[in-house]
Amino acid sequence: MTSSTPSSCGIITVRVSRGDGHAALSVEDDRPGVAPDLVHRLFEPFFRGDQAHPRAQDGFGLGLSIAQLLAREHGGAIGVETALGKGSCFTLVLPLSAEGPVEDPTAG
Repeated sequence: MTSSTPSSCGIITVRVSRGDGHAALSVEDDRPGVAPDLVHRLFEPFFRGDQAHPRAQDGFGLGLSIAQLLAREHGGAIGVETALGKGSCFTLVLPLSAEGPVEDPTAG
């Protein structure tokens, strides 16, 4: 299932799928994306991507680190694929049963 919605943040596309004992939820945007040298830091507590403009983003930089912790606690994984100037896609994968953890959706 896919749904795209225009918003003040650009186009946001949400996809939900199911297969091989897991469910996946992907949220994709058409925003500027993340610089390659910052991608590995996105899930660090208190990290905010645009450090050059301190008030450009609201929040404390905890959302992605908490989401990653919750995903792992439920035997799942969360990952990101991003390209500078092209947007980002965050994918959450959770097992449909308590049989064991699932693979990182963006590990390759």
